[in-house]
Amino acid sequence: DRCWITQILELVEDMDMVPQVSFSSFNMNYLQRVRTLRPQQHEQQHEHEQQQEQQTPSYVYRTGALFNDIDPFYDDYQQQQQQQI
Repeated sequence: DRCWITQILELVEDMDMVPQVSFSSFNMNYLQRVRTLRPQQHEQQHEHEQQQEQQTPSYVYRTGALFNDIDPFYDDYQQQQQQQI
């Protein structure tokens, strides 16, 4: 039994549209499912990128989380940063 996320991934692949598509959702579980099903990452192409100690991976299947509310911890952090200025 294939889930609808798998069907969408296969459709995007069949249409050769992976580089043009970004998967976004308010539901983090959906995005995690995309990453689990398609964990491929881009190879590092530039020498200076290879020298960086901590580099954020660049995934072939791009995902983006959407939020409908601001995290209260972010608000506290932002206020603390403004007080330090």
